[in-house]
Amino acid sequence: MRQKASKLQISELETRIADLDAVSTATVSLTSAQVLALNGTPITLVAAPWAWKYINVLSVVGTVDYNSAAYATNVTLEFRYTNGAWTKVTADIAALLDATADKAVGVKGIEAATVLTANAPVVVTVATGNPATGNSPVKFHVVYEVITL
Repeated sequence: MRQKASKLQISELETRIADLDAVSTATVSLTSAQVLALNGTPITLVAAPWAWKYINVLSVVGTVDYNSAAYATNVTLEFRYTNGAWTKVTADIAALLDATADKAVGVKGIEAATVLTANAPVVVTVATGNPATGNSPVKFHVVYEVITL
């Protein structure tokens, strides 16, 4: 005989499903031309959410599909809100773009508290000038949640 679910059981199930939906992922592929222009042209990894919502980045994994030339100089990747000039959202990745073979590197939070920025996209950039040389495609996998105040 089938039992009927109580309203409390249904409510708990709906909450658990909502929690599963709270964590999202984004995957963005960059061409070598985009990598070579990262300082002047940051690339959006997670689009800005609606007003009064905040993106909390849980982790970023970067992969390089090595072609034939590693990127040189200015190869430390930074993950920031908005256009690259705002708050960092994770630690940097310093050892990916200069890889001489296929490679994957992951980062999570930063050591200090992260100040979330409302209605701001998350971008990848490099700090001080564009990388030189290099011809490998790069892919980023971002795990994040959207926080509503």
